[in-house]
Amino acid sequence: MAQSAAGRSSAPLRDGSRDEPRAPYREINGYTRIRPAEPHEKYALDPADKARGMDYFWAAITVRGAPNRDRLNDFYRAGWKPARAADHPTLSGFDIRTGASLEAFGINPVAADDPVVRNGLMLCQRPVELSDESNRELDTAAHRQIDDHLASLSRRSERAIGGKTRIQRNITRSHTPPPDFPDDDGGFGDDGP
Repeated sequence: MAQSAAGRSSAPLRDGSRDEPRAPYREINGYTRIRPAEPHEKYALDPADKARGMDYFWAAITVRGAPNRDRLNDFYRAGWKPARAADHPTLSGFDIRTGASLEAFGINPVAADDPVVRNGLMLCQRPVELSDESNRELDTAAHRQIDDHLASLSRRSERAIGGKTRIQRNITRSHTPPPDFPDDDGGFGDDGP
């Protein structure tokens, strides 16, 4: 090891082979280890797994352990359908092979047409055109609600003010303080009280 100016040894430079990104999985002697997902990657869709022209959404199938049937029915009516496990193998576990010994403990392999479910959320998909139409409807409803609220405030304010009050605006173009503004001596300006 080389000596630095401060008398400490400095580590030799690396060859760069460790700087390459780690493989998403490693296979050694028939055992495969897939890199665990980070918390922010738990529900991330791989762009390669996304079907062209489809929009994706995670729908809650259970809330605090109770089935969320009514809300799921709303999603189905809005055009959302469960995504197939075979289309998203890394999220569904479709690519994991289980043996008969694990099936005896209730760990069953994922079938190709099973939905993609993670921690009580199910991956749903629908055509982008339906999502765009839905977003336009939501935007229109939101704008209408804001316009109605502003009109209501305007009507209430006109009724409250009526002809009783006159709005005065004191607009000046000078940079001097108004006459009723206290000066540095504690008194008021030229014509103050």
